[in-house]
Amino acid sequence: MAVSRQTTSWRATWQCPATPGGAAGRRLVSPCVFDTIEEYQAAVDRALFGMGVERLRKLVNLVLVLRRPHLAKQLDLQGLSASLSEVLSPLADEVVGTVAAAFEDLDRIRARLKELRAAVAAVNEALPWYRDHLRTEARARALGLVTAERAALAARRQHQQAERERTAAEAFVLELEQAQEAARVEQRHAAGLLRGLEQSAEYKAVLALDDLGALAASREAAVQAAENGLAEVEQDADRAAGEHQHAVEATEEATRVLAERDRAASAAAAAPLTWRTVREAVSDTAPGSVGDAPRGEAGTGSDIGAELDADLDLAALAGAAIAATDGMATDEAALAAARKGVLDAARRLRDELSGGYDPSLRPHHDLYLLEVSTDDGLLSLFEAGAQLAEAERVQSLRLSSSEEDMFERHLFTSVVQEIQTRMNETATFVAGINHSLAATRTSSGMTVRLHWNRDSDDPALRNAVELLRHDPEQLDERRRERLRRFFTGSIELARAESPGATYAVILPRVLDYRAWHRFHLTVVDASETSTRLTPQVFKTLSGGEAAVAVHLPLAAVDAYLAGADHRAPRLVALDEAFAGIDTHLRGPLLGLLVDFDLDWVIASHELWGNYPEVPSCQIYTMRRRPPALGVHTQPTRWNGRALVAGAEA
Repeated sequence: MAVSRQTTSWRATWQCPATPGGAAGRRLVSPCVFDTIEEYQAAVDRALFGMGVERLRKLVNLVLVLRRPHLAKQLDLQGLSASLSEVLSPLADEVVGTVAAAFEDLDRIRARLKELRAAVAAVNEALPWYRDHLRTEARARALGLVTAERAALAARRQHQQAERERTAAEAFVLELEQAQEAARVEQRHAAGLLRGLEQSAEYKAVLALDDLGALAASREAAVQAAENGLAEVEQDADRAAGEHQHAVEATEEATRVLAERDRAASAAAAAPLTWRTVREAVSDTAPGSVGDAPRGEAGTGSDIGAELDADLDLAALAGAAIAATDGMATDEAALAAARKGVLDAARRLRDELSGGYDPSLRPHHDLYLLEVSTDDGLLSLFEAGAQLAEAERVQSLRLSSSEEDMFERHLFTSVVQEIQTRMNETATFVAGINHSLAATRTSSGMTVRLHWNRDSDDPALRNAVELLRHDPEQLDERRRERLRRFFTGSIELARAESPGATYAVILPRVLDYRAWHRFHLTVVDASETSTRLTPQVFKTLSGGEAAVAVHLPLAAVDAYLAGADHRAPRLVALDEAFAGIDTHLRGPLLGLLVDFDLDWVIASHELWGNYPEVPSCQIYTMRRRPPALGVHTQPTRWNGRALVAGAEA
């Protein structure tokens, strides 16, 4: 057995957790007992390696692979590729974490946009029913208002006619009263004359009584005529008074009808079928949509809207509502159907609307107002729909901006740069190994060469890997779009395969450049002709030729340890690794262990390790002589120049 001792040796110790009142000691064997292998591995990693438990496990597995006897004769090419791939550095956690957080933000924006679109769709589904209800009610009430207006106009005309008739009757009564008064004056005058005549001397001197009787008779006839005229005047006055009373009653009735009409108009103005509600109901917005502006054509809803925006004019309101709802039925069956439709629509809207929008249906006087409670207060369904449509538009723009920022600032900058850096590191790693391989040609001039190529024939992956070798800033829009589709398609596929996984879990797998490539070997003869090394080709190689590839797992060990603590042990164990290898190759192969700065233990029945490429090593010849118990060891020291028997380091 040969144990290497390089110019700097190591002593394996590790620190046990400190106990109260005592100091922690550093020792190879700890008195601590661990409940699980995971705890033990974590403790070993903290004490010796500092490379992370996962990488430590992979290193241990690789070291166990190297311990297999006759490694050069049993080289696992597929396992070698996997081992070499695992030692490559993954993308930096902070880069992947930043991109994952950005994708989570994108998902939140998409989820909100999905909510808004569902809300807009729900409102658009409810709007036709709500508008139909409002239009039916508006038409019915407008028709009622027009009927009341016509009745009020007829009453007003009757009132005006009665006023004129009352004025004429009052003038006629006044004229009759004046005539009556004149007749009374004339009667009194005639009576006075008669009394004076009767008392005069002339009367007494009249000789002819007949003449006196005729005169008296004529006077009496005049008085009777005056009395008859007075009676007629009184009758005319009574008739005029009756007509006056009728005119007064007609005026009062017309006043009552007008007052009733005014009360109806005031109630209509104050009712839930408000000016705004009617305008929304009869507007030119396309049924079932929100946020659309009127077309503004002559005779369309924009003209109606202009009328409705005027000062309160119920006649104009009713006319506009009737014109806009022409052809709609307003019988009881139609009104009931419209009310049922809006009730069902409100129920569906409550089930479908969310995200801070709470719909409610407020009944009043056989009218239903569909309103939505929001952070901005209580809005009509039309206003809430317009607000949702605007929020959807803004969120859609935000999504586009965030997606652009995601690809430009994260994927096309940090991620691509990180991938390019890792791919360049890998190329350097492969070049270093090939440089070492070039120095280990067999006597026939054969060597092997390591390659790291794309592992898939998928056109999308092939194009993406090719594009990733270029600066994204130098790519035209067409190539950038191809790269964008590759990333988004890979992420969507991974999410479909793992629906519950977060981006922090998905992205390291999707963006793992190592999974896109595979290591393979080629055999290069003296004429520099290359042949890909397959299991079949490997079987045809001589032992010496096959052994040239033995240092590749050692390169993997070196790569693993590159991320470990500088004090970490760099130990490998080999069992008859160089069996069957040409003698002149053994020194250079051991020299590779020196180049990798590995401490090694090799079990061999013939290998001493005394080669110029090895600066020093300790050799123990182990002997066992039954029936004696135990194993006897005989130390020998190689100091780089000569073997010194019995010497130990």
